[in-house]
Amino acid sequence: MSAGSTLALLAAKCAPRVFDLSSDLRNVSIRDQVVRAQLLVRELLQEPECRRVLIVGAGVAGVAAGAALADTGCETLLVERNAKPLSLQRACTWRYVGPFMYEWPSSFFGDQSYPPTGTDWPHAPAATPTWTSAVPLTASAFASQMLTWLQGLVRPPAVLTGIDPAEVTRYVQAFVQHWRAQHAAPAPFMQRPNLPLLGLYGDIWLGKLKSVYFDADYVILAGGMGHEGVELTDPVLKKGLGVSGPGFWTEPDALQAASTADEATGVFGGGDGALQDVLRALTPFDHPLQMWQALRQHHAGLQTKLDAELPTLSALEQQHRLVAAWHPTQDSARSITIDAACQRMAGRLAGDTLVQQAIESCLRRGSGRVDHFVMERHFGKAYLLNRFLVHLIAECVARGAITPACMAYRRHLGGHAVAAREPGSRRRFEIKVQHPHGVLDHHFDHLAVRFGPKGAPARQLVTLSKDDQAWRTSLSGLQLPFVVPD
Repeated sequence: MSAGSTLALLAAKCAPRVFDLSSDLRNVSIRDQVVRAQLLVRELLQEPECRRVLIVGAGVAGVAAGAALADTGCETLLVERNAKPLSLQRACTWRYVGPFMYEWPSSFFGDQSYPPTGTDWPHAPAATPTWTSAVPLTASAFASQMLTWLQGLVRPPAVLTGIDPAEVTRYVQAFVQHWRAQHAAPAPFMQRPNLPLLGLYGDIWLGKLKSVYFDADYVILAGGMGHEGVELTDPVLKKGLGVSGPGFWTEPDALQAASTADEATGVFGGGDGALQDVLRALTPFDHPLQMWQALRQHHAGLQTKLDAELPTLSALEQQHRLVAAWHPTQDSARSITIDAACQRMAGRLAGDTLVQQAIESCLRRGSGRVDHFVMERHFGKAYLLNRFLVHLIAECVARGAITPACMAYRRHLGGHAVAAREPGSRRRFEIKVQHPHGVLDHHFDHLAVRFGPKGAPARQLVTLSKDDQAWRTSLSGLQLPFVVPD
């Protein structure tokens, strides 16, 4: 590495001249992906021989990195197995995204345009992805704006879509082998591999190819975080139970259908995806920010009470992020601490009649229920807004303040599924759960399983030692800037 190289290269490096933007990450919002890619490119351009860069994967991070590189005149090739970039987001109309939607309770969480429109924000580089929305927008609407921006670039990267991933895998593995050999002592002679573009069987979606071969100086892996864990599993025996929920990004669910207000839903997991689905099943809101605004608008007196808590919540969030950066191996301790703080604050608020009435007004009317199962005794990695709203609902329920006319929420901490089947009866799922007090049967019409990403694609291309993986995970947990200054 050159003398100018800094944290961005260290945090993303996974092999000589190979950088990974998709695995072992803590900050994974849409904005974080853009910023992480731009920071990597800024430092990569200071490296020797950075004339041609191959980017594997045309998602948010890959597109942002490709645009930043191409804008400097660097020959850049993005390869994508799907027919268009941003394939994950393009087909998803039921999940919402935005650069600042989870910066709550910071003062700028409301506007979801990027780069920020405020005059006091620093100017972003010219090739920064741009989209406009005052509120969180659907993933598909976001992808549409991103594709329009990408196709409008003056100097776009070459984007090859519909490629054969096996050919790319062979090339990357040969690339890694070559450069690892160059670092050996003595270094054996190995011919530098070329990527035969005709062998990829892809279509030129954007830009131009200068040759039928691509001789990369560096490779950026941006193939995503891997398949999500949606199959119900016994974590003790480490085996699947043969029952799965719909994919977070890939399969529409029925959690907000009119009929589900009178049906039983089971949510498994303590992370952000699980908390999002708890809120979607219990309330009519598409996004948690809508629920927060509804609470504030319920009564002028309540708005004052809630806003008075924001400085404390903001300090809690700042402390949580800093501890996460400097103590990356203590996930459980951090989650327990912030959960306890949120629960205490939610408990104080839930004793207020106005808060109880406002929460009740946000819950869907019906005889249904949501059972939420978390293996630990606390929630996991989750944004503060989702965490706090779920705690606020749970505290109101615990006080018996919610009328039976509303859907019920039952939180089960410290339990896990041990058996499951689809009996084909009125209730679609029959699940046995090991609770702290014994094994109980549960029956559900709908299921959401959120066990996080499994097996990032980059892991299939480059193998890291445990020490290297821990080091990268630690560095990638450091808080990122909101915008990369020009």
